[in-house]
Amino acid sequence: MSTTESAGVVDGKRVMVTSPAVATLAGIDFTQREVQVMIGVVRGKTNEEIGSHTGLATMTVKCYVARVFKKVGVGDRASLVSWGYENEVFQGLRPEPQKGSGVALTNREKEITLLVVQGLTNAEIGRRVFLSEDTIKTHLRKAFKKVGATSRSHLVALAYQRGWVPEKENTV
Repeated sequence: MSTTESAGVVDGKRVMVTSPAVATLAGIDFTQREVQVMIGVVRGKTNEEIGSHTGLATMTVKCYVARVFKKVGVGDRASLVSWGYENEVFQGLRPEPQKGSGVALTNREKEITLLVVQGLTNAEIGRRVFLSEDTIKTHLRKAFKKVGATSRSHLVALAYQRGWVPEKENTV
């Protein structure tokens, strides 16, 4: 872990203070802001909501998200969340579900959710399970409503938190 130095004043004397500049998660160095942005993604927050919480402009959050994607080697938020749980980076985070309907997912909704966990797009899921893309969207909308998810990445986080992801997919 690298450190940065900053000047401060203690008891009227100027001092240099060293503090961690990055966190190393799954062997990758992240800045504090990148970690804050990742936490927002896991909790299903939009860039605007993350920016409001962190004091960053929405476009700046978008840049941090892109930087994290590049470091991790993923292309979307759901894949980032899957990476984080597979590498035990997000295990202690609660995704803060909105109030869901409390109704259990159907087998088909769970199957489609697990395909989202694998990083598949709606079109790819549709081809795999022989359903139209619109039908996949309908199943996902119903799953979102039932579990209180606000986005695909939030649904992925909830799937990991609730133990829906089988162990073989839950380990790298």
